[in-house]
Amino acid sequence: MTLNQQRKLKTILTGLFAWTVALVLFFPIFWMFITSFKTELQAISVPPSLFFEPTLENFRIVQERSDYIHHAWNSVVTSFGSTIIALIIAIPAAYSMAFFQENVRKTFCFGCSLQKCYQRLAYSFRFISCAETMDYWILKRL
Repeated sequence: MTLNQQRKLKTILTGLFAWTVALVLFFPIFWMFITSFKTELQAISVPPSLFFEPTLENFRIVQERSDYIHHAWNSVVTSFGSTIIALIIAIPAAYSMAFFQENVRKTFCFGCSLQKCYQRLAYSFRFISCAETMDYWILKRL
């Protein structure tokens, strides 16, 4: 087998492997999607059926049980609101970092680095606290 043939075979096998992994990862999503269009009896039937008469009845029932549109609207308002607040804070900060003196930038970057360190330190203390609590409960049961 020549080097060119080996490369071609490697490319084909890599492609087949990638498609296999993609199909395995995508199949549960596909199955949930088609199950949403089945009736309740079709969804729990054994063996499962791939071919069926699709229905939108399930979506109507969900809308009747809870006010889904209201909850979806709350999510939209929350996401846009938090984005606007973040932009109101970030735009002046970016402007000051771009156009003001070097000392301000250095101080700001140091503060950001320090904040990241504090986050990691807090997570470390939380982990240590959980570990001590687990040790306490384990020792208490002995």
